Amino acid sequence: LDPRVEPVGAFRGPPSISLSDAGDILAIGGADALALWRTRDARQMMFIEYGYHVYQVVLSPNGSRVAFLIEGGAVQISRTDNGIRLGQVLANNAGDMAFSPDSKKFAVADGNVVRFYLSEDGLVDLDYPILTHTSEIAAIAFDRSGERLAVGTEDGSIRVWEAGEYGGSEFYDLRG
Repeated sequence: LDPRVEPVGAFRGPPSISLSDAGDILAIGGADALALWRTRDARQMMFIEYGYHVYQVVLSPNGSRVAFLIEGGAVQISRTDNGIRLGQVLANNAGDMAFSPDSKKFAVADGNVVRFYLSEDGLVDLDYPILTHTSEIAAIAFDRSGERLAVGTEDGSIRVWEAGEYGGSEFYDLRG
């Protein structure tokens, strides 16, 4: 991305950014807007004004989906090629978000629970939350296989969960 290129639309406040695994798409969220850029030629692919602050953006590893958390706790997933919204998740206390490496699963931390969704052709709730303990979730990350999810909580503990297709179970617990 050419640093001399000025983005269309204003981004007030600290932005949230995400880069696709191939480095070809950059997502930028900020005050009231979401923008997608194609990095090879520094061209803006999409600019959407929401009227709500975009707190966090996450691109799927293959760059086909963008998830973003907007003010009020709504997490939306859209296609990056045409901006069509695939779904929305209402979270009471949304925190971190992550796509699996194959871009098919999507996880959202909501308070002390992680919820899983399929993200291919829409947003399908897999209806098997992984419960942590009483502390809020601060960070989540899939492993390369997409079968395990690491969960870090506000009290400093880390748990690794099996995140199979139909359920989750604790794999191990790390405490500092």
